[in-house]
Amino acid sequence: MTAPNFSSILDESPTEIARPQPAPVGSYLCTIIGQPRMGESAKKKTPFVEFDLKPIQALDDVDPEELSAYLDRIGDLGSKSFKYTIYTTEANVYRLDELHVAAGCDMTDGATRKQRNDMIINSQVVIYYKHRPSERGDMMFGEISSVSSAE
Repeated sequence: MTAPNFSSILDESPTEIARPQPAPVGSYLCTIIGQPRMGESAKKKTPFVEFDLKPIQALDDVDPEELSAYLDRIGDLGSKSFKYTIYTTEANVYRLDELHVAAGCDMTDGATRKQRNDMIINSQVVIYYKHRPSERGDMMFGEISSVSSAE
């Protein structure tokens, strides 16, 4: 795999600003790839765990015309990855448990959440991807709103 050449990007003279557009709204079959990233939010310093999910297939509720236009811009769907960020607070940790269940974890086996994070690598899940406007309302962001079992 060739590393990107950032100096050539800086040498370009664009005539307009081209912001990346999020994938179309809908459900996608994805594989959980790599180790999750641990961190904290910039504003409130809320701890989180973030997973990379590689889409394998768009499901029937994704608009075919929007998907086709999106694929024309990015190429192969598999070249994209979705970030699934879960804040690890008492109020939100249920989302991590839901991801573990969707990925096939046995919640009665006594494993910790950290152990389950490792256990779900390469598992498949179905995500629902939605759009959310930026705080200023001048652009749209994509985010995963829910996960479910791929079975």
